[in-house]
This record gives sequence, C-alpha cells and structure tokens, in this order.
Amino acid sequence: YTEFSDVFDLWTKKKNGYRGYEIAALHVARTFGDNKTVKILDFAAGTGLVAEELLKLGFRNVDAMDCNEKLLDISRSKKIYRDLYLVEPHPTALHAIPDDTYDLFLSAGTFFVASSYPGAEYFEEMIRIVKPGGMILLVTSEAYVTDQCTWNDWDTIRAFEDRGVLRADHVIRGEAYRNGHTAAVFTYEVLQTQ
Repeated sequence: YTEFSDVFDLWTKKKNGYRGYEIAALHVARTFGDNKTVKILDFAAGTGLVAEELLKLGFRNVDAMDCNEKLLDISRSKKIYRDLYLVEPHPTALHAIPDDTYDLFLSAGTFFVASSYPGAEYFEEMIRIVKPGGMILLVTSEAYVTDQCTWNDWDTIRAFEDRGVLRADHVIRGEAYRNGHTAAVFTYEVLQTQ
C-alpha cells in the first residue's frame, strides 16, 4: 500500500468502486443514532476514508490504528482522528489499548480477506478493548466469507458466542461493496470482557 499511498483514495474509490467505508459509516449511524459521542476505533484505518464519512454524520470521537506509516501519515494530515496508532500487523497490536476503552471496534475492507489479513485470531483482543454492551462492526466482500475461504476460523468466533462473551447480532449481505462484489457486514455485541 505504501507504493500507491498518495493516490490511494482516488484509486480505491474510482478505479475499484470501493464503498466499504460508506457502508461502515452508515451502519454506525444506524446502530448509534443520535449518540455521536461513542468512542470508536477504526482498525486498519488507512487514509481515513471511514472517519471522513463518520465526520460527515457527526461522529468525531474516532481513533485510528494501522500498520502502514505512510497511510497513517495521510490520515494524520486530514485531522480527522483524535489519536493515531502505528502498530505491527499482529493481534498483539491491540495490547497497547486498555480494557473496555471503546464503544465500537470497526474495520472496513480488512477482515477475512486472506490468510495473511486479520481474522478470528484478533477477536479475543477486540472483545477485550470493547466495553460490555459495545459493538464490533466488520465490513468485507461477501466473496471472502464463503465456504471456499478455508482461512476463516468461524469456530473460534462461535466459541466466544457459546461462552456468552459475544453475540452475533446479524450479517447483512447484498449491498454493493466494490466493482463486481457485494458486501458482507458483520455486527457483534460484546456481552462481557474475558
């Protein structure tokens, strides 16, 4: 992503027709309504596309986390985040965040993409940093969550549900995600921390 970071926004929106950032922001607005003070972590924030949309909808209490310094520098220059975290691409990246910090952990276009991208192995830390009653919102392409995508460890996520730590709220499919792809939108309620 570093190589095309300067044209990332244009490339993402125009060339790929990507809309994951818009879908994420609209779901935040539907979920939290007039509660514009919710504390949000935009994970794998990139250049801040989601935060720009959230700002338009009145949500200003947003932090960014990404593993790409160049993309995070672009986000910083937009002045749309409260705090920005440059981290390694590993679940331990979330260790720097105290327990029960956020009302919402969101990520658009990152989870379940491939075995080298974030997946179920991040859920334990995501649950830890989200307040009980808070939400996890993940937006991805429906193509990445089919049975053929064997890298997705759904059993790990179901185990959190079985233990009463997490509740799968719903999965919405069908919205245009990017050229030729429809979206899969996952929402989970954090019932209790570990």
